[in-house]
Amino acid sequence: MRSFNFIKSLFIVLSLVFVSSCNNANTPGNLEPNDKETTIDFYALNDFHGAVEYQAGKQTGLSRIGKYLLDIKEKKPDTTVILSSGDMFQGSVDSNLNHGALVTDMMIAIGFDSMTIGNHEFDWGEEAIRNNQKNMKFPLLACNIFYKGTDTSPDYLRPYTTFMKGDIKIGVIGAVQAGIGTSILRSISDKFDFVSPNKYIQKYSDILFKNENCDAVVLSTHDGNYSSYKALTENSSVSGRKYIDGLFLGHDHQLYNDVENGVPYVEGYSNGKMISHIALTIKNHKVIDYSNDVISTIEKCYEPADSLEAIYAKYLPEIDKIKNTVVGKTTTYLSKTTLGQIASKSIHYYINKHTDEFDFRVDFAGVNAGGVRSTIAAGNVTYGMIFQVFPFDNNVVCADVDAYGLSLYQSYAGNYSYTGQQPTLGSDNLYHVGTINYVSEIMDAQNINVSRVYSPAILRDVICEAIAANNIEEISPYSI
Repeated sequence: MRSFNFIKSLFIVLSLVFVSSCNNANTPGNLEPNDKETTIDFYALNDFHGAVEYQAGKQTGLSRIGKYLLDIKEKKPDTTVILSSGDMFQGSVDSNLNHGALVTDMMIAIGFDSMTIGNHEFDWGEEAIRNNQKNMKFPLLACNIFYKGTDTSPDYLRPYTTFMKGDIKIGVIGAVQAGIGTSILRSISDKFDFVSPNKYIQKYSDILFKNENCDAVVLSTHDGNYSSYKALTENSSVSGRKYIDGLFLGHDHQLYNDVENGVPYVEGYSNGKMISHIALTIKNHKVIDYSNDVISTIEKCYEPADSLEAIYAKYLPEIDKIKNTVVGKTTTYLSKTTLGQIASKSIHYYINKHTDEFDFRVDFAGVNAGGVRSTIAAGNVTYGMIFQVFPFDNNVVCADVDAYGLSLYQSYAGNYSYTGQQPTLGSDNLYHVGTINYVSEIMDAQNINVSRVYSPAILRDVICEAIAANNIEEISPYSI
């Protein structure tokens, strides 16, 4: 009996040693060989900014983009992946009026597999993010966002996701640019730490290859600085694999289509101009080949999807009654610089016409160039056009500053500013500047705002009020 127990114990020990040695093998997941070659096609949108509407020759719209993706999925359901690299919602009347619910519904119908959060998803606060995330049929990703001073991530975010495409297991890691909080209202972003992502990406890559048995891992990041991810193209000492097999970028609205150390990376401008595409060919649980390109949606996406048009139609009655209101006209093209000057002069007009709301009049007003998002062609100008140029819900602010603070505002706004007359000191021995809360909160970090008065008025509504009050026939910086 004792001999039998000894043999039984020895067998258990040897079995454990064998299993342990197998689990330490430098192959992903110790999976059975799979000699079949499978090509997985990844398609991604970045910085879509609510560009739902079709505008001939200018904007493809989500129904046409969606039809293109749906047709691909119908033909190759087991080898097609659809991703977003952030900033999907904020940017148009169509999306802003419902805080992204329309875009979310259409993404669900298209069949997105994941979405990385972008900085502008934070513009409406966490409640709006949670409301959209609850309705999503796909995960919202970011591995490097934490509540200030903690290692706790928001409950609406996951660091990565996995899913099967046929017999291939895919891992997608989400990330955002380190320090991206500077591109968010400080009153919102100050709740968070947006930390350097690479160590977290490396950590989750090792988990995905070794523990989750993924055949391929891609990174979808709301960050256009591809060079900061070069370390991820090296082999991990844990998995024996490159940390990522493909890289989808966003945030800077640029076009990238290149390869770094055998890892393809892509980004497709903004507002749905391009679809980013990476194809990974997999054999025996490893990527053996790849290709990458960007697809022009105006050239390739020319037919709307009935199912997506039906979703859009449910939202249109409320959208159209606001969007199509004519607020003025222009016989000339209005550039971003010109529109920035119009915005600044409108702030100047608003503050000085509503002295009951503000403590002082202003001589100078300015906005940030990044807040002016589009141009306007000659013809009638609608509220929807103004909305597309100024999509962010920025409040008008009167800030009190010293001479140094005034110089910083003047430098920051540059050609997007307006000066009614040479700025003079007020009765409080300070200068008074008209701006928006996004800019004044940036200046808070410089400790130059002595005080300020926030208005509930939104910039684009102030512009429309200035146009209407001056009965303008021809919109220009000089007519308001």
